[in-house]
Amino acid sequence: MNRRTLTQEQIDWLLSQGISPWAIIRPSPIKTCHGGRAKDGRFDERIEGPNWFIFEEETDLVFWQPRTGEIATDAGRSFALGEELIDNPGTTALHQYLNIYSDPLTLLQNDRRGIVVIDWTNAFDRLREVPRVAVSASLLPTYKKFMRPRRIPTLAVLAEPGCSS
Repeated sequence: MNRRTLTQEQIDWLLSQGISPWAIIRPSPIKTCHGGRAKDGRFDERIEGPNWFIFEEETDLVFWQPRTGEIATDAGRSFALGEELIDNPGTTALHQYLNIYSDPLTLLQNDRRGIVVIDWTNAFDRLREVPRVAVSASLLPTYKKFMRPRRIPTLAVLAEPGCSS
């Protein structure tokens, strides 16, 4: 993959959106490349495609196209942008919340102090152990829809000796 550093024009645009220089470089510097989102949600690198921003996650690369708001991944393994915060005890220490933002721009404007969920189907399994979350108001219906187990076991009651049913 042909990852490039940001141009001055891209840096200026990010700064003009209220994004701090620290959010551009931490926890890893934002990079860029050309391409598009394939039907399977993966990133398809193409020279003729528009510029996408690249975020390096622990298990995958996450791509964001700011003009369209599209998000794609390299390997399809990322649950969320910023997901390393989910298991970090410091995220919710001292009564703090894991912030769930609706899009990468808002995440960057908040110095990457939170996550952007990419795969809501895994939300319950990935977030159920987090003691406190704060969700963008626009995401509340989505959060409530997906914060339940996908399935629960069918229940049967065993008869015990000496009990009449």
